[in-house]
Amino acid sequence: MELGLRGRKALVTGASKGIGRACAEVLAEEGCDVVLVSRTAADLEAARAAIVAKHNVAVRFYPLDLSDSRNVDKLAEQALAWRDGALARAREISHPWSLSMALFYSTWLRQFLGDPERAEAETRELIAASAGQGDYLAILGRMVRGWALAMLAAGTADPETRRDEVERAVATMRETYDLNAATGARISQAFYLLLRIDACLLHGRFEEAREALEKAFAIIGSTGEGFWEPELHRQRGNLAARTGEENAEEHYQRALAISRRQRARSHELRAATDLARLRAGQGRREEARDLLAAVYDGFTEGFETADLRAARALLADLS
Repeated sequence: MELGLRGRKALVTGASKGIGRACAEVLAEEGCDVVLVSRTAADLEAARAAIVAKHNVAVRFYPLDLSDSRNVDKLAEQALAWRDGALARAREISHPWSLSMALFYSTWLRQFLGDPERAEAETRELIAASAGQGDYLAILGRMVRGWALAMLAAGTADPETRRDEVERAVATMRETYDLNAATGARISQAFYLLLRIDACLLHGRFEEAREALEKAFAIIGSTGEGFWEPELHRQRGNLAARTGEENAEEHYQRALAISRRQRARSHELRAATDLARLRAGQGRREEARDLLAAVYDGFTEGFETADLRAARALLADLS
C-alpha cells in the first residue's frame, strides 16, 4: 500500500490496542511519524517500542483519557508545544523540506486559532522556504496567506484601499484553490473553501460565499470527509443571518448537533457563540447566555485563543 503519507505526522487515539494500534502500524509503515494517545502509559510504551522496532519513524505517546473533555484541551495545548518544538528543530538543522512541512502545519493551526497576523508571517516564510521543492506547499501557503490578508484588511481604514486588499486576497484564494484542485486533490478541499467563505462573509461578498458553500457541501458529500461539516453548517447560518434568506437558527442547530456527535468541542463553541449572538439579537438573552455558558464552562485551557475570547466577551455582555 502506498498512500503518499511519508514524512507526515499522524495522531492516533485509542492507539495502544485493537483498531487504533493497527491504524498506527499502517501509518508508520507508510512513513508517518505518529503520536499515540490512549489511557494507559504502559500499553502505550509497549506499542511505541513495537512500532519503532519495525519502522524507521518517530513515535511519541501521550497517556490521556479522551472521554474526559478536559483532557482534549490538554492535548490541544500539547499540540501547540509540539508545533513550536518542530519549528525550532527544523530551523536549527536548516533542512528546507522539514522546515516547510513544519510551517505548513503550523499555518493551519494559526488559521484555526484565528491568528491572521502570525499566519501571514509564517505563510511568507513557508513560501520562501519551499522554493525549489515543487509548487505544492507554496500553493497551499499562498492560499492560507490570502485568508490572513483578507482578515487583516478589515483593519484598513480607507474604504478604497480595503476593497483593493480584499479583492487581491480573495483572488489569491480562488486562484490557488483552482491550482490545487487541478492536481486531482480531494482531501481538505472543504477547508480550503472555508478560508474563502470566511473572508467573503467578513467583507460582504455573500454571493461568492454562497457558491463556495455549495461546492464545499458537494465535496464532503462525495468524499465523506466530515471534519469540516459543522463549520460549513455554521457558516451557512452566518450567511443566512446576514442575508435573511433562510432560517439561520436551523443551520446553527445542525452545526451544534454534528459537532457534539463528533465531540468536536472547538466547532461546538463556534456554533454556540454564533447561535447565542443570534438569540441575543432577537431579545432571547437568557436562552443565549445559558446555551453559551454550558459550552464555555467545559473548557479548562486555551482561554486566550480567539474563539474563547469571543465567547467570553459575549457572555460578559449577556450577564
